[in-house]
Amino acid sequence: MVEVALADEPDRLDYRFSLFHAPCSLHDWAAVTLTAEHGAWIAPADDPNRPIVPYCLACAAVAGRNNLDEARRHVGDAIERAEAFADAWCLRDGLLVHSGDPAGAEQPFRAAVELGERAHPVAIEDLSRSTWRPRLALAALARKAGREDEGRPWKAEAAKLRRRVPAGR
Repeated sequence: MVEVALADEPDRLDYRFSLFHAPCSLHDWAAVTLTAEHGAWIAPADDPNRPIVPYCLACAAVAGRNNLDEARRHVGDAIERAEAFADAWCLRDGLLVHSGDPAGAEQPFRAAVELGERAHPVAIEDLSRSTWRPRLALAALARKAGREDEGRPWKAEAAKLRRRVPAGR
């Protein structure tokens, strides 16, 4: 189905990203990695949307092989190529939390918050990743660090935005 749609509209980045999204949803990390490794046609090196490839490789590295160093390298590459890619910022902060650096995770969450609804749709951009999700994560990090007063406003903002921008939009 995606291949047919791509044949009709080859410049549609959301269609191209779907080639990664399907195996990601199925947790078929080998297929994600294979698609990315042979995926220059999805986003050529000079394409401003190139972050899709390293982002998906990072997902595969962390979920499929639990290789955090490789995942961090790929996420850094994705962010370098498109700083307004909220999904990559959220993956970076998730990696930092997973690595035991919750304080370090605050900066990427704040970067995602700054993007807001201006996030560049370099993928099937889920605006929740630049609106309510990072705010909720900042509230949780503040609570865990004993900074309840700092976390409450983040949580309240997240609740308001969540009603306006549901996940998947």
